[in-house]
Amino acid sequence: MKNTNYSPKINYSTENRNKGKNQKKNQVNTIQNTKSQAIVVWGSSMGSSFGQRYLSPIVRSMYELTIFIRSIIIGLILSDGWFNLRDGRLNPSIGFEQSIKHFAYFWYVFNILKPYLSNWFNFRIRTKYFKNMGKPIITCSMALATRFLPCFIELYNLFVVNKIKTIQVDLINYFDAVVFAHWIMGDGTAGVSGGLILCTDSFTLVEVVLLMNILMIKYDLKCSIQDHKGKYRIYIHVESMNTVRSLVGPYIIPEMQYKINNNQK
Repeated sequence: MKNTNYSPKINYSTENRNKGKNQKKNQVNTIQNTKSQAIVVWGSSMGSSFGQRYLSPIVRSMYELTIFIRSIIIGLILSDGWFNLRDGRLNPSIGFEQSIKHFAYFWYVFNILKPYLSNWFNFRIRTKYFKNMGKPIITCSMALATRFLPCFIELYNLFVVNKIKTIQVDLINYFDAVVFAHWIMGDGTAGVSGGLILCTDSFTLVEVVLLMNILMIKYDLKCSIQDHKGKYRIYIHVESMNTVRSLVGPYIIPEMQYKINNNQK
């Protein structure tokens, strides 16, 4: 009599396990070709890789930056953004951090850059000590980091020299209203007299002069440089604020409009 309780043998060899993993990777990273010419919102047809840790080199090379996204990133780098580049790697990533009180702006940026992210943002809680205060201050912020992608190399070379973020003359060729808007949302402060202060504390005097010249040459803004505790900031005079509002107003989120409308009745 035949044994009806037959169970097939399963091969748990390393070769088969690796084969299964490779098949899974290939399935995850497969991008379907299409001949569709439909007009869609940029990013909606990219195929989300958010939450997916691994991307093949081929898929990474397919990522591109639109002019709009590129301009946003430049504005972030001018303010609270930075580049990460691991030793021995060619592709950089971009980091960005904001205080919890600016969550609306951070959330706006997060959703725009989401196609370039692999995971959610992080909350950071720090204790800071200030000499002029008798007790430590606890701060809370959010930070994100993009993937390490070839599409960021151009901007890395635009800003980074010898591993230091700097301002170069070529920036004028990339500077537009979107860059200006995100620079303001990140590092802009409404001036008491109705103007606008750009907190360029992390740059040298030569770099601040270069940034100010970009604003004066491209948009004919009336600007000056202010000394703030040994650091240099750009002040845009109230006479130029109507021009600033017409340029960046459409790209400033509602929660940040106060930075350019502080002298409006």
